[in-house]
Amino acid sequence: MFLDILTNPLAWFLVLLMSGVGVLFHFGQYKIGERGESAVQKHIGEGFADKLQKAEDLINRGGAPAMLLTAIPGLGSVLALTAGLARIQILAFIFFVLVAKLIRNALLLLSYAGVMDIFQR
Repeated sequence: MFLDILTNPLAWFLVLLMSGVGVLFHFGQYKIGERGESAVQKHIGEGFADKLQKAEDLINRGGAPAMLLTAIPGLGSVLALTAGLARIQILAFIFFVLVAKLIRNALLLLSYAGVMDIFQR
């Protein structure tokens, strides 16, 4: 079962598709961030100012590679909004978000294949 999933082109197509959807979702958040702090505050509410500051510090320290952390649910949205505020270069943003989503979705596929293999025995 494990090898069947790993060699199935449809499974890897789904990994690519879901990764692309994730990039589009975060790209929308990036564009909201580009509109400025008032748009971000309107989008996420008042209670997230401290999280935005932490995300901004992370981006200032790590630059575009900090976008690899967008694979973490919740943190990814804040990072994408903050990347828009920081005006990170768009191609670098898309590249690192795509890599993050590909890694995350590939690990999810491998985990699924491993669990299915355990229960098939």
